[in-house]
Amino acid sequence: MDMQPKHREFWDRLNKVPTGLLGIKGRHFPMTHYPYEDENAVYFLTAQCTHAHNSALKNEDVHYLVSSDQQGLYADVNGKLSIEADQNKIDEIWNAVAASWFEDGRTDNSLRLLKLTPQAAEMWLATDSKALFLIEIVKSNLAGTTPDIGSHNVLSF
Repeated sequence: MDMQPKHREFWDRLNKVPTGLLGIKGRHFPMTHYPYEDENAVYFLTAQCTHAHNSALKNEDVHYLVSSDQQGLYADVNGKLSIEADQNKIDEIWNAVAASWFEDGRTDNSLRLLKLTPQAAEMWLATDSKALFLIEIVKSNLAGTTPDIGSHNVLSF
């Protein structure tokens, strides 16, 4: 797939942010995410019977909120949440963080792999240069203008 520059920037920055908030019916739950640009997918590990798992059982629409000053990414990703039966993907993304939540590791009976398939995202990208940010703030204060410190985009996937 030939990726548009703003889509590429979204995936590149999302890969550098470890967590976000999964929004399900007005409630938000902190989640560690595993983005896969080439699959247009964001994976999560969760336990059976959590809000995320129950939402995925119904293939519901969800929001995933990401906010990172360090990466200059602020995004609201909309999409469908589903359950995946892919042990290879679990093995691929498994790490010490995941291991701390599941007593029996990758074979824990309650472990579930969820897949968020993004349909749209609203994102704000801020400059990742502190020097450029400071220069823009100084320029805007001197000129009485609004600083140019990033962009706002709406993406379709």
